[in-house]
Amino acid sequence: MTWILTYSGGMFDAVNLDASMINVIDFAHSLSNTSRWSGHCKKAYNVADHSLRVADVIKELYPELGLIGEAAGLIHDTPEAYFRDIARPFRPLLHGYDELDAKALEMICGKYGIPYPLPPAVWEADNILLATEKRDLMNTKLHDFPTVTPHPKRIRPMSARRSKYKYLLRFHKVLNIPVNKWTKLYWNIRAII
Repeated sequence: MTWILTYSGGMFDAVNLDASMINVIDFAHSLSNTSRWSGHCKKAYNVADHSLRVADVIKELYPELGLIGEAAGLIHDTPEAYFRDIARPFRPLLHGYDELDAKALEMICGKYGIPYPLPPAVWEADNILLATEKRDLMNTKLHDFPTVTPHPKRIRPMSARRSKYKYLLRFHKVLNIPVNKWTKLYWNIRAII
């Protein structure tokens, strides 16, 4: 078996990748319930929250990328909704993981009209957030990011529910995807529970 069930009741098959299996509600839900730093932060901090902050840094530091840059920041970790957030130092130990992750990201980018590969600015913003998260959310004084300066704004993590809601709103805004009546009802119900 090479597939998993998703939040919306669909499935995602890691071997037979197909864009029809990708659904923003699935990945917003999963990313908002997936811990960064393998769950070792001082406070709960999720991948959807992280992705929103990467989009913010891109908007601030790389405004020339426009809305597509923000969208790229939002989706840069989307494969983690299906394959989990594997800590960077462990990825090389998992044979084939990086290739699978890249194939899924390319498919997701294609589905939503985001150029692939993602611009280097996305990974630079991701590293800025990594350094900021280390400063604000980890119990360590290790100085292992000598070339990356943390963002001056401190991180106050959002709840899973709030980050999911904000992720969905931002995703639809930056990609100019029309919001249908069902989606509005879904957001309103989820925002209050």
